[in-house]
Amino acid sequence: TTEIYTLSLHDALPIFALVLLVLVVACANLANLMLARATARRQELAIRASMGASRWRMVRQLMTECSLLATAAAALGLVLCALTVEPLHRYALSMMIGLGMEPIAIHIDWRVFLAATVLAGITTMSFGLLPALASTGRNLSAGARRDSAIGSITPSRLRAALMVSQIAASLVLLVVAALIVATAHRAQHIDIGFDEQRLLDLRHPAPDAALRRRIEQVPGVVGSTAVMRVPLYGWPSPAPAQVGERSRSVGLNRVDERFFSTLGIPLELGRDFRADEATNRATVAIVSAATARELWPGQSPIGQRIQFPPDPLDVLGLGNAGIVGEVEVVGVAADVASGLLFTGMDESAVYLPAPLAPGQLNELVVAVDPRQAAAAKRELIRICNQRDAAMPCEPWALTDVVAMQRLPFEIARSVASVLGLVALLISAVGLYGVVRFTVVSRTREIGVRIALGATATGVVRLVLGGALRQVVLGVVIGLPVCLLVSWLASGTLGWSVAFTPVAYVGVPLLLMATAVLATVLPARGATRIAPTEALRQD
Repeated sequence: TTEIYTLSLHDALPIFALVLLVLVVACANLANLMLARATARRQELAIRASMGASRWRMVRQLMTECSLLATAAAALGLVLCALTVEPLHRYALSMMIGLGMEPIAIHIDWRVFLAATVLAGITTMSFGLLPALASTGRNLSAGARRDSAIGSITPSRLRAALMVSQIAASLVLLVVAALIVATAHRAQHIDIGFDEQRLLDLRHPAPDAALRRRIEQVPGVVGSTAVMRVPLYGWPSPAPAQVGERSRSVGLNRVDERFFSTLGIPLELGRDFRADEATNRATVAIVSAATARELWPGQSPIGQRIQFPPDPLDVLGLGNAGIVGEVEVVGVAADVASGLLFTGMDESAVYLPAPLAPGQLNELVVAVDPRQAAAAKRELIRICNQRDAAMPCEPWALTDVVAMQRLPFEIARSVASVLGLVALLISAVGLYGVVRFTVVSRTREIGVRIALGATATGVVRLVLGGALRQVVLGVVIGLPVCLLVSWLASGTLGWSVAFTPVAYVGVPLLLMATAVLATVLPARGATRIAPTEALRQD
């Protein structure tokens, strides 16, 4: 049986956010470089204005250059897309085929490419318009001056503002990418608390005791258990409970007496359920270690009582299951991860006994010998079809469920890493270009400083200091945004690693190290400026 895995909008939201941030970084970089280029042509624009060229004509000229740039970039983007779609599809295909899933064919869709081209054109023209308007202001008669004001803002200040914005956006993008990588790493290496290698979810619509007896006679099958909710399919159902004077919500799951032994979940305290307790739905409970620590810190949970008050809406159907009332804790089980892997162990889990019967437990998990798993799975399918062809079973190995949960994070980790490197490269190129232009525009000033006795170290410190101030300011502005993103990720998306120190310490240091490398070449070039040549410059 093949399954088609679809990535929901909720799953793809972090990737969309990263792509949007890359677009913002690229747009800020474009505006900064276009502003530097237009500023370098200020004398040319001033001469054109003095000869009668209108501001609209000069803006049209600059925007035409932007449109040519956008066209060339779109053509290059199409070539890169054509070259990378097939390798990326093979990469995703290799992971999905192993899970028995059928990946949808991927090709270059002209509608998607048209939308991306239109978006690239709009952003290029929009962010190219700001330098064009700034460089063709009313005060073009001052164009011969080195840093003439554009209204109340000088080009150098506008370039600094754009660079700070670019650094802040790059920081947010890199932090989000680091969080995605950390989340994927957590999902890959988490210990779920039981051995999923030997477990199959039978996926039969109506299992009963007769079917269970036949299944347990299959070679390779070593046990089975009936549950209300199969592990790894979602968190235990929340239920209102009261412990002493405290009211809270606990995660609830109903299981039979074989649950913990079949899954291999050890009991840390107390005892397991008995068969008669499951059959009679006795008022006893086993809680997870995390639940015991939270509800009875420093006390023995054995013998403690949990009250389940009536729910007026009865959304969970607890009243029909006979769970309303008081239960006594008879055991403490080790913590497990029964929901999404990247969220870690269940924060709360209370297990109540119930039998495999209509209206009670209707999910059957089968434990098999891993060496005979394939043959046992085929035999289970045959038995179900032989019994009732209208109600076949589709056994799923819990290892496939684990791999399916990890798949979107593996893909997201790869995409996030690539986008993070792209943003880092864009920021480095943009910073290099701006610092290089700054050095050229300050040639006379640097030459005078050298003529007056400034050392090479002092010149390098001067150039690096200006660039690093922008980087530090961008980091200071970007960090609160990163904290907001982390808060949203931990709440809305459920990322339990949203505040990893690696992202908030390593990423800013990486960004600053990249900034130093991007500015060191222009800074060293400034030390080689000859004072005599600098003083003869216009």
